[in-house]
Amino acid sequence: MQPGPAWGLWLVAVRGPVFPSIPAADKASADEVGMGRAAGGDPDRGSSSDPSPSSKTPPKPAPWSIPAIVPGAPEPEAPAVPSPEQREATKLFMDRVRRNDLKGSVSALEDLAAKYPWALKDRDVKEEVVELSQRVTALQTDEPDRMFAVLSSKSGSVGIDILYYLSTSKGGSRASKMADEYLRDPDVVRRGSEAMRIAWELRQAKCDDKKALFPRAGEHGDVRTLGQLQLLNRRCGRRNRSCCYENDPDLDAALDQLKARGLR
Repeated sequence: MQPGPAWGLWLVAVRGPVFPSIPAADKASADEVGMGRAAGGDPDRGSSSDPSPSSKTPPKPAPWSIPAIVPGAPEPEAPAVPSPEQREATKLFMDRVRRNDLKGSVSALEDLAAKYPWALKDRDVKEEVVELSQRVTALQTDEPDRMFAVLSSKSGSVGIDILYYLSTSKGGSRASKMADEYLRDPDVVRRGSEAMRIAWELRQAKCDDKKALFPRAGEHGDVRTLGQLQLLNRRCGRRNRSCCYENDPDLDAALDQLKARGLR
């Protein structure tokens, strides 16, 4: 495991979509929704799992040698139409998660990421990955480490998006704590998309350091960043000890850029 030991939503048997859309703006965390899909939890604002088998029925082991994805390396492009082999590998993974076969699910995820890493961009697949993360972390075996190794270095930027979701939207869960540990590694964060990286950096920065990130936030941010900027744009006052940049021209410019791209 790398240093150290949340897309929905990113669990219970009946649930809504975890990752409603793609690319990087896969909806913000639970505390982000109240501010119009924002990422909250900034320390300067005073804020910072037991497995449950799914009752859902399916609708519709690989060797541990998956090559890591090098930061900055181009990601494999998905074919226009999934091959029969990819569809079969995807179905195997999702069926095993839904049967609560935790060890088999991790092996199937490893195989899917090794052969078809772009398959994890599918919304339904990502939902099952989040579902699995909430259950598998209760095991005292190597499956949790193997799963998070796939997300952190063997599934491209989508894996890092899932880590971000787990860290920001599944607070208190073991999966969230593991995601936090991995995201403390700069090499892991560098594998994320531009949108993920600026959202994470803005979230982690101290109040006085956030202003320097506003230009990148406007250029590369998505809904995860938009919500954070909206929080920073709150009215400042003697009783408001939160980090605030009300009427800051750089913040206003970043918000205008995001809204010009259709983000609300």
